[in-house]
Amino acid sequence: MVGIDSWAAESLNLKFEIFFIAIGVAVGIVSFQLKRHWTVLLLPFSFVLFMIILPFIDLTAVKPAIRALHRISPGMTETQVRAEFNQEFPLRGRFKHPDMRKLQDGVLSFVVDPTDSCCDAAIIRIKFSDGKCVSTEFLPD
Repeated sequence: MVGIDSWAAESLNLKFEIFFIAIGVAVGIVSFQLKRHWTVLLLPFSFVLFMIILPFIDLTAVKPAIRALHRISPGMTETQVRAEFNQEFPLRGRFKHPDMRKLQDGVLSFVVDPTDSCCDAAIIRIKFSDGKCVSTEFLPD
């Protein structure tokens, strides 16, 4: 779970969260039915708690990039788009600020963090038409 969250920030996906929380609850229920002792609930409870907390923990630069990408909507200008990424990647922040260059052929494209092996090939692509954002895309590592 941590691996897929580091790679593609899946804990930001509600279906992913619900699925794994349900598994933890199911394991807890079955364990308790079999043993009838509260100690068997410790591991499933810890797992469910971890899954609840995971969306709020940034393990890699991918999760802040995905959060910024989710806030970008069609019609935003390039300046507004860059501001969203600046909010998630402050200059003295935990993760390196993405190297966003100038638009090329109406596309702003960059690697999330070329210095981190888990996301050195994770690419964000934002397409513009007439100076306005028309689509966003995340290509995981």
